[in-house]
Amino acid sequence: MIRADLHIHSIVSDGMAHPHDIVRYARRVGLNAISITDHNTFLGAVIASRSYVKDVTVIYGNEVRTEFGDILLLCEDYFEDVSTRFNELIDITRSYNCLLIPAHPLAILRRGMGYYVVKYYVNVWDGVEVFNGASDPLTNILTYRLFEGFPAAKIANSDAHILNAVGTTYTLIESKSNKVEDILEAIRKGMTIPVYNLNSLLLRLQILRITWGIKRFLKQFNFRG
Repeated sequence: MIRADLHIHSIVSDGMAHPHDIVRYARRVGLNAISITDHNTFLGAVIASRSYVKDVTVIYGNEVRTEFGDILLLCEDYFEDVSTRFNELIDITRSYNCLLIPAHPLAILRRGMGYYVVKYYVNVWDGVEVFNGASDPLTNILTYRLFEGFPAAKIANSDAHILNAVGTTYTLIESKSNKVEDILEAIRKGMTIPVYNLNSLLLRLQILRITWGIKRFLKQFNFRG
């Protein structure tokens, strides 16, 4: 079984950790695969792929903000022509053999697509993020229940923006190897188990609250750290 966290943000977008540090930390907490999915760019994942940390597979990822909401792209290789238009994105990513996964679909205030949009485009998705570490427990439980019978892989990710949150929510993938292509193919076949650790989530929320409070306090002094 591959233990994977496929929705992580780095300093390339709005995260607080360097991609190299994320890869090293992922190995420390027992992850076998990760994807850094910075907003509208593969750059974080590209940098992470050059870390060459043993036993951690880095999958090229990107969280694209479309007119309907946020979508995770997971790809064997990265590319430059990433469109934020939904229909164009589908065409482009299919030509690159990427996976398409709606991120935190019921977290509407965080640009989730919503249940009916996801359901309407049912044939587009390779997976659905049923558990998201940055969403509240009620939203996660509701998401899981609504998409329980959905014909796509069930995915759980941390959506980490700080290092300590990496791996707190993850997916077990029954892949025949730790190669990127095998992991992506296993997801396509629905060979996944989403794992949601409520205790880890509560700890993460406490850390985030403290971090946010410090940043807000420093902001009034125009401090940039």
